[in-house]
Amino acid sequence: TVLASTDGRFAVTLNEGSDDISILDAETLEETRVPIRDDMNRLSISPDGNWVMAWYDPNAESLGTSDGIYSFSEVSFVQLSTGTHYPMAVGFSPAGVRWTQDGERAIVLSDSSLAIIDLSQTPLSPTMLELAEDPLQAPLSEEVELSPDGHYAFIRQRGSNDVAIADLDTLSLSRIPVGEDPSDLDVSPDGTQLAVVARGDHQLWLLDPSDPFASAEILDL
Repeated sequence: TVLASTDGRFAVTLNEGSDDISILDAETLEETRVPIRDDMNRLSISPDGNWVMAWYDPNAESLGTSDGIYSFSEVSFVQLSTGTHYPMAVGFSPAGVRWTQDGERAIVLSDSSLAIIDLSQTPLSPTMLELAEDPLQAPLSEEVELSPDGHYAFIRQRGSNDVAIADLDTLSLSRIPVGEDPSDLDVSPDGTQLAVVARGDHQLWLLDPSDPFASAEILDL
């Protein structure tokens, strides 16, 4: 895995056969190797190029460092400018990360919870938001998208006909119905619409990401 920051300052590789990443400074060509949690096989870089997150994805190719033992709840954050590593537990089976456009937060979705990480405060520590009153009975979370202003996170969960809406400032959770069997969740490139495909109803629900509780526009497919 090789990723580059959008400003071209850094390139980052998740090294096969060793539990570390390499940070390459594009100006000096200096390589810095940073140890991370064992057996990570996925990598994401923040839009501002300041952070990367590594995690273990059971559906991705193994990098061959585990000896059969994997962590299903831990991730590794690394600050690229300093090479500082911040490991943390973020809930069972993290499914990836979304970064707010202002570079202030990282949002990590796991099976039954949302981890909100304030990137402006170090050392990093996650604030956890449970997505159900009983985590053992929670529908599995499959997808998360963010409003362009970073105020809301929208979560699609398997078997639920609602979209969960997390207010990232107040850490409150609400739900809105979006038709039967929602199967896809996307924010439009210009950030003005949240599109939800209600597969069971053959409908497309369009919501305003900045005001998701307003009436949705519903189109038949």
